[in-house]
Amino acid sequence: MMLLMWGFIFLLALAVIFLIALHFKQEKTSQGDEGQYQHLADKVVSLEGNLKKTLEIMQELVKSVHHERETLSQAIHKVSALEAQNAELLGLLNQYVGHAEELKKYTQPPQASSSQQE
Repeated sequence: MMLLMWGFIFLLALAVIFLIALHFKQEKTSQGDEGQYQHLADKVVSLEGNLKKTLEIMQELVKSVHHERETLSQAIHKVSALEAQNAELLGLLNQYVGHAEELKKYTQPPQASSSQQE
C-alpha cells in the first residue's frame, strides 16, 4: 500500500511538473504574441503618422489649388475687361477712320474736274 501511495505521489508530482512546464510554455507563447501585438501596434502608430502627414499635404495642395483658381479667375476677369476695352477702342478707331475719310473728301479738291480741264 505504501508503494501505491508513493506511486500516486510520484504520479501527482509528474503531473504538477508537466502542468508547470505547460504553463511556462504558454507564458512564453503569450510573450511572443505580446511582441507581435506590440510590433503591430507600432506599425499602426507609424501608419497613422504617415496618414496624418499625407492629410496635411493634401490640405496644403487643396489650399494651393484654391489660390491658383482664385488667381486664374482674377486673370480671366482682367482679360475680359481688356477685351471690352479693345472692342471699345476698335469702335472709336473705326469712327475716327470714318470721320477722317469724310474729312479728306471735303478738304481735297475734286480730281475729276482737273483732269477734264487738261
